[in-house]
Amino acid sequence: KEVNIQYEDDNILVAYKPQGILSNNEDNEQTEPTFEDFVKSVKGNNLKICHRLDRNTSGLIIFSKNNTSYSNLLEAFKEGYITKEYIAYVSGTSFDKTTYHYENYILKDDKLDISRIYNKNLPNSQKIVTDIFVEKVYKQKDYSILRVIIHTGKTHQIRALLSSISHPIIGDPKYGKNEINKKFKKYK
Repeated sequence: KEVNIQYEDDNILVAYKPQGILSNNEDNEQTEPTFEDFVKSVKGNNLKICHRLDRNTSGLIIFSKNNTSYSNLLEAFKEGYITKEYIAYVSGTSFDKTTYHYENYILKDDKLDISRIYNKNLPNSQKIVTDIFVEKVYKQKDYSILRVIIHTGKTHQIRALLSSISHPIIGDPKYGKNEINKKFKKYK
């Protein structure tokens, strides 16, 4: 309905993307309007989206207003000067520590549109680095709240990794489990 701008200056604009909308039309195959389209229609076509969030993820997206800021932002993401941090509600409470560091490999199956996590480098796989911090555990209701920091940004990295360690994101239809998602519907 309106762009929720969190920050703006002469070089960048940071806007809140709600859940349920594509960030951008990365592959030029989508015909539906994207968050990038919407922001540009309100704030001008000179904006360039600098990263993306999955359709079902809400959060902040950074747009550049010129080529210099675009280059600087991409470099900052690449070098790790900008941290990508997420909050995830996951099924299960079987954590024996409060901090986890994962270095794995992810391989996307384009036919099934699903990514799988591996402990070794396979042909066409990409390395992923993820830190997980257990913020709160609710044993009675069998769920936990995690803070997740990704040092790489690969398709479905968080969703696939959390599912691979038996803690799928609650409500995730692709990597989660239907019986778990049904169980938590009343807690939304």
